[in-house]
Amino acid sequence: MVLRLLFAFVLIFSLVSAQAEVIIEDPTEETLNDIIGGASCETIESWATEDSARSQYLMGLVYLNGEARCEIDRDAEKAAVFVKEAREKGAADAALTLGGMYYWGDGVDRNREKAVKLFIESAKGGHIRAQRELGWAYWGEEMQDVFDKDIRKALYWFKKAGKAGDWQSASSVSRIYERGEVIKRDEKKVFYWTKLSSEAKYGYRTMSFSRLARLYEKGIGTKKNLVLAYKYYDLSGTAGVEGKQRIAKEMTQEQINKAIRLSREWQEENHIYFPSYRGLKHQPDGSYR
Repeated sequence: MVLRLLFAFVLIFSLVSAQAEVIIEDPTEETLNDIIGGASCETIESWATEDSARSQYLMGLVYLNGEARCEIDRDAEKAAVFVKEAREKGAADAALTLGGMYYWGDGVDRNREKAVKLFIESAKGGHIRAQRELGWAYWGEEMQDVFDKDIRKALYWFKKAGKAGDWQSASSVSRIYERGEVIKRDEKKVFYWTKLSSEAKYGYRTMSFSRLARLYEKGIGTKKNLVLAYKYYDLSGTAGVEGKQRIAKEMTQEQINKAIRLSREWQEENHIYFPSYRGLKHQPDGSYR
């Protein structure tokens, strides 16, 4: 009985130890670039000897891209050594990077079967960018030489990444529901995922504003609301000018003022400012004055 319990404990411990670790959650590369770009050459040099998944992964990326300021030339074969070590230590990020290296034959012998397995391993490990990349692949947008188009699988991975805060993935889910290709068109889900993409933690969420404005204007998946439509058109900059002009004809000045107030409140809260915030108006030549 004791041996059985001991075996069970060892098994559970092994499973927990083998769980994937996401080193850099941000799928946009901004955080990653800040970490490497902001590190001193001494710090970068120390990564080569530190026995952690994070350090091994970062060192692998340094060799994969090179770092001129530290006189480190690009060396894909050295990069592969570090990335493989990071992956063996459970870094989901490393599985994605290594998958790309196998896909292109960069620093390793080209093996696209291995690449696919590593992409899936990374996505299952919770790596947001890997989930998004699988979504694109199954949607038929990338790597069609190794992935068969499968809208349902694309939707599955986009939803994973979208719920984790990726703007592109949430936006892609809304478009899949809007197109109605294989997946039944669902206007409520179109609105839900567009709204989610406009609030995303990672990526250019403001690019979803004109789309969200249109849904509010037309009442697609939600109640028609010209005040909110005007707000999001205003937050779309130049892309929202025609929309504002169009719906203003159906609005009272009081409604327009409320929409502008909501737009300015959003800009102040998020520290992102558009020309209209300072009272500038869009001119026929495309400028603001």
